[in-house]
Amino acid sequence: MSQEQFNFDKEATIAKLDEVIGYIKKDKFDSETIKKITDDTLEGFDDYVSPGWLKYRKSVSTDAAVLEWHDEGSIDYGLNDEEFIDFLGGFGIYTFGHRNQEILETVEAQLKHQALHSQELLDPLRSYLAKAVSEITPGDLQYSFFTNGGAEAVEMSLKLARIATGGRWYISTVGAFHGKSMGAISVGGKGSYREPYLPMIQQVQHVEYGNAEDMRKAIANLQEVGEKVAGII
Repeated sequence: MSQEQFNFDKEATIAKLDEVIGYIKKDKFDSETIKKITDDTLEGFDDYVSPGWLKYRKSVSTDAAVLEWHDEGSIDYGLNDEEFIDFLGGFGIYTFGHRNQEILETVEAQLKHQALHSQELLDPLRSYLAKAVSEITPGDLQYSFFTNGGAEAVEMSLKLARIATGGRWYISTVGAFHGKSMGAISVGGKGSYREPYLPMIQQVQHVEYGNAEDMRKAIANLQEVGEKVAGII
């Protein structure tokens, strides 16, 4: 990238970010500000996030764009106070609802004395959580590896499966989605996600979802030729 291509108006960028921080500190906006934020958001997604969101997702199309701004319980509220019942649950992160009061109070209390640990010194809360997880999980599971999200958890699971079994092969299903990191896409079953990155992690076979007999055959065939399956996902 040349210096000319990299040039930008630093002061303008900082001023815009200051403006956005001001938005964060507000709950309500006038109609002019709502239109401005909406226009900025549509432009931002189209030019800097992913134009596919506006093209393929009916819930956020340019004809009926809704910007979520606050939430409570099972309801998402838009900038114009539109109400939507959340049936997606943030891919499972809202098990206890949005802004659950007990959770909010605990998070706020934590933020008042420490936002994130240093990664160098010992974090007592990680220790307490790991012990609690070991107590409530079945079998002899003892150690926890904490991750930031589902794809990272899948990556660690793939590695642990190989360590635990000595196997190298994975069996997945057609149509499956496990995340967008390299290992997760490799065991995913959607061509549109996989094709741009081929060749991917090898030693993955895909069978029809819900077809237990095909799954058994895939395992048996690998074993018959001397291969060992690390795991099924």
